Amino acid sequence: MLRWLASAFRGTEALVTQSVFVGVLYTASGLASALAIQWMIDTLIPRRVVVQVIAAGALLIALQVLRALLGLLRRRFVQQLSERVGVSVGTGF
Repeated sequence: MLRWLASAFRGTEALVTQSVFVGVLYTASGLASALAIQWMIDTLIPRRVVVQVIAAGALLIALQVLRALLGLLRRRFVQQLSERVGVSVGTGF
């Protein structure tokens, strides 16, 4: 059973690697966003330094835009992988 499944992924190693790499970056950007929010709440807001809060907010917006772009890229890689493996599985029957 596993050999059959592994054979369906043959020839897509680069796409699998890219999908995993972008997935790791996507997850890391989510963690970075969570840490940035916690840092803002715990450190910057109590200090009441408006300039730093605005700068941190801009950084958070940039992180969210990056995360959205990584999500789109990840979705595209997974879709391509699904199409290629689906064709491989379909021709196997």
